[in-house]
Parts: sequence; structure tokens; C-alpha cells
Amino acid sequence: MQHRNKLIGAAIATALALTAVTTTAMADTTAHRHSTVSEQNQLQALHRAAVAEGGKVTVYMGSDAPGQWDNLAAAFHQQFPDVQLHLVTDLSKYHDARIDNQIASGRLVADAAILQTT
Repeated sequence: MQHRNKLIGAAIATALALTAVTTTAMADTTAHRHSTVSEQNQLQALHRAAVAEGGKVTVYMGSDAPGQWDNLAAAFHQQFPDVQLHLVTDLSKYHDARIDNQIASGRLVADAAILQTT
């Protein structure tokens, strides 16, 4: 069950990031509208599954600037108020070491990691 929770959390975090980038970057075309609807349907299905499994997502974000990802957290909370998002911002090299240690100990904390370098 924990493995499935991690997969759903990772999928939600990734889908949110991709949806935000896609929505911002692409022109408003018919193909884009269809793509966005499909992404939103998939995102809502993942959201329902995440809520059913506890509603918590932990994401490691690569950065050295506190508060750099506040806008992403705010967008996530606006779209998914019933899912608790915990963003951990730190340099990628420290997240890499954390993830390696967590995998070695069998206690993976992050559902997703969005790193600048690996």
C-alpha cells in the first residue's frame, strides 16, 4: 500500500507541474484545449485516488532559495485543498543523498523529487 501511495503522490506532483507548464507555455489552440481536458481528467482521477489513500504528498524541490516554490504550493493548494502538500526545498545534491539513504534504509519519504541536477 505504501508503494502505491508513493506512486500516486509522484503522479499528482508530476501532473501538476506538467499541467502548470503546459497551460502557461502553449498557445490556445484546439489541440491544446483537447490536451488540457485530457490532462485535467487524468489529474482529477489521480486526485481522487490520492484523497482515498490519505491525501498527503511530499515533494523534494531542488533550489537554494527559501520560498522559491511558494507559487507552486499555492497553485497546488488552490486546485487540491484536500491534499496536504509538503515541499522540501534544498540543493539537489542534498536531496540526492537523502533519497539514496532513504532507499538504502527502506524508508523513502519523498513521493516525488524535482531536482536541478542529479
